[in-house]
Amino acid sequence: MRKAFKSFKDFIEICSRIESTSSILKKQEILAGFLKTLSRDEIKPFIMLISGKIFEKEERELGIGYRSVLSVLKRGKIRPLLEEGPISMVDVYKRLVRISEIKGESSIAKKRMMLHGLYNMLSSEEREYLTRIIFGEVRIGASEGLILKSIAEAIKAPLDEVKRAYLMIGDLGETAEIALIGGRNGLKRIKMKVFNPVKPMLATQARDVKEALISAGGRAAVEFKYDGARVQVHVKDEVLRIYSRSLIDLTQSFFDLADELKGKIRAKEAIVDGEVVAFSENGKPLPFQILVRRIKRIRKLPEIAERIPVRIFLFDVLYVDGKTLIDRPYMERIRVLESIANPDILAHRIITSDLKKAEDFYERAIKLGHEGVVVKNLLAPYILGSRERTWLKVKPAETLDLVIVGAEWGHGRRKGWLSDYYLAVYDDERDKLEIVGKTFKGLTDDEFREITRRLLSLKVAEEGNT
Repeated sequence: MRKAFKSFKDFIEICSRIESTSSILKKQEILAGFLKTLSRDEIKPFIMLISGKIFEKEERELGIGYRSVLSVLKRGKIRPLLEEGPISMVDVYKRLVRISEIKGESSIAKKRMMLHGLYNMLSSEEREYLTRIIFGEVRIGASEGLILKSIAEAIKAPLDEVKRAYLMIGDLGETAEIALIGGRNGLKRIKMKVFNPVKPMLATQARDVKEALISAGGRAAVEFKYDGARVQVHVKDEVLRIYSRSLIDLTQSFFDLADELKGKIRAKEAIVDGEVVAFSENGKPLPFQILVRRIKRIRKLPEIAERIPVRIFLFDVLYVDGKTLIDRPYMERIRVLESIANPDILAHRIITSDLKKAEDFYERAIKLGHEGVVVKNLLAPYILGSRERTWLKVKPAETLDLVIVGAEWGHGRRKGWLSDYYLAVYDDERDKLEIVGKTFKGLTDDEFREITRRLLSLKVAEEGNT
């Protein structure tokens, strides 16, 4: 007998309840309560659908764009010969996964056909939510942070335990499944694994070397800050993989580097952290934008690799031969890294409490064409996926004076505020404002309200949501 899963309509009702309240605590309460009612097979589909991700890793995608969805919606709904019951939330998720797996010749037509079949089973409200999910625009205020807090509330566990488990696994749905089925004991059994990349620790900005050195405890590691791609190298026996900061597998893009590293990391299993930098023929580091060409142009890799040679600089180790090291002090991790990696692939580093030596090292980094330095507390653990004051980056300041020239009305918690801002810079040669980017982060609720008030007083036109 087929198991009765919650319907997609049940999913939408929960989304509507979460969207209808501006209270973060109330959203958390609603979500935690619903999580406790889910069966094992429903947990991951629910988490992925409500987060609007479908897939955790960026390298996997649905492969359906705006034109495909528009084409399907224009075809309208066809009345089935036999009336079916409501489609389950799990079935919707599984169908989206199957759509993503369609490859090869006529794949777009096949995806559209399958998507049309799915839309045909839904009500108008369900179709709207499915469209929002496909484009990652669920926007009901169920952020990653809120989902993690709700999981913690559902199993009565400290948030830090749930966050750590998620960062170890790198999959929100799987984390929820382990937590809700295995409880706190299940979370504690999660270990770091080779070929399962984790979100890296990040540095915060400091004004100058003096501020960074003081903040890092007075005596610190001072390392070159490279203008490259942050990578994580995973090694097991003779197999080596290179992952990006966003956990995408870049081994193919850096095939030559992967071959070189196999003989330079002396461990049966290891996860190390570093930076890949492109260099010119005369040995000068090239900007990150040049390196991106190697990552994107897969078809011409041998030719591109010859034109854009790269080097790697390792500065941290997270795991070696069954031992997770992220809770160990940085000084200890440095020693372990130096014991397993060849000197020529290590980041340039000094350990000092002398401000003059640290400033001279910074000037040397700039002179060699690097971005600056990172100053690191020698006692600090490695905090997965977090930007910490125990790592402080120092580089020459670059600022721009930007103007808000447009804004979009917010969704979910930001409903009623202008919260997505188009930023422009003045081009004095053309005597006009040129849009250079968009932002929606870093403001408090009071600041959103005040900016909304001011922008509405300056409004010259409004079209749709903008």
